[in-house]
Amino acid sequence: MIAGISRIWVYPDYQRKGIASKLVDAMRKTFMMPAKFLSIGEFAFSHTTPNGSDFAVNYTGSTEFLTYAPALPGDNSLLTT
Repeated sequence: MIAGISRIWVYPDYQRKGIASKLVDAMRKTFMMPAKFLSIGEFAFSHTTPNGSDFAVNYTGSTEFLTYAPALPGDNSLLTT
């Protein structure tokens, strides 16, 4: 994992109009390496709400998208699927 997406909030009247996807696309296109587009496996979502999970599934095309949680002292297992 290279990047983590902590939150994407879109005002309810503007949801399902591609705004969150455009935000994630912009992050993937410009994050640290402008000449490289981050792949789906190179970024993770924080713990998601039900709507956030729906977005992640639709965006990644899989129910097995990467997620992360803040690390606890001594915990090295940040990534889950």
